[in-house]
Amino acid sequence: EKLVEAFQQRVDVHTVTASLMFHVETAQVTKEQRRLAKMLNYAVRYGVSDFGVAQQLGEGFVVKQSKELIDQYFERFPKIKAFTESVVAEARSKGYTTTLRGRRRYFPEIHAANRNERMYAERQAMNAPIQGAAADLVKLAMINVRRQLGSSSTRMLFLVHDELVFEIAQGEEHLIEPIRREMEQAMPIDVPIEVDAKLGPNWNEMTAVVLP
Repeated sequence: EKLVEAFQQRVDVHTVTASLMFHVETAQVTKEQRRLAKMLNYAVRYGVSDFGVAQQLGEGFVVKQSKELIDQYFERFPKIKAFTESVVAEARSKGYTTTLRGRRRYFPEIHAANRNERMYAERQAMNAPIQGAAADLVKLAMINVRRQLGSSSTRMLFLVHDELVFEIAQGEEHLIEPIRREMEQAMPIDVPIEVDAKLGPNWNEMTAVVLP
């Protein structure tokens, strides 16, 4: 609930995570604490092992320390631990996981005799509903944006992760706000989706667009 609240209030979720993990006020969170919290926010949801976390943390961290950080994270956010465990359990039971939109991904290796194959499938299963939902969201946004463009000369060129790149026709800059709105409203969920826009003569020379 604290992380949802952070998103809803549009405050830095990694700072809030660090505050809860290290029992300090948000104003007292250090850069290092925020770095650790940010890394864990991603690593834990994507099933990264304690060895993998130690590697991401860099020189000076050992597996024992990374395991302690993961345990500390789950202690502060028990519902996240319960969620990740339920996703893996679903994959073992059904052979697949589902995204928020109901799209399935199958994991035949979830019952593999080889431990490494099985653990890899478990990590992939843990990640699939989250990464899959993000993919669903941006694909829905692309469909809605295309409709929004109508017969205009502006073209949607391609997708890069969670960014859409457009060629805006001269005099059609007014389309930027509707495009942003369609992206933010593509798949309503409990937390706000925020979209930033940049404009420039090419992809390398863009500046932020201030939108209402």
